Amino acid sequence: MKSFKKDLANHIPDLSNYSQVLCGNEEDGNDLLSATIAQALEQQRQWSGQTPLNVWLFRMMYRQFLTASGKGSLSRERREGTFRDFFIAPYFSKALGSAGKRHTHIH
Repeated sequence: MKSFKKDLANHIPDLSNYSQVLCGNEEDGNDLLSATIAQALEQQRQWSGQTPLNVWLFRMMYRQFLTASGKGSLSRERREGTFRDFFIAPYFSKALGSAGKRHTHIH
């Protein structure tokens, strides 16, 4: 899986640009980028290699963005300053196990 991580790292600049365009600002864009990277690492075995990695990653990011927008969470989360929690906390909670459940607000 070293190759996957290396390939993923090569796509981070383009993903970063795309996330900031979707979100409209750097802070929220960085949160979306972090969530996408976390999800990609978590689901890397699901990537078959038949689809180019960048396409798979951009779709993943766009789906996360649509999910946040569709639930009406995006604008509310931006106003309340908890957009980061919406995207990132679920991945850190899984990684940290029970310790992550105690602290869902990440700064």
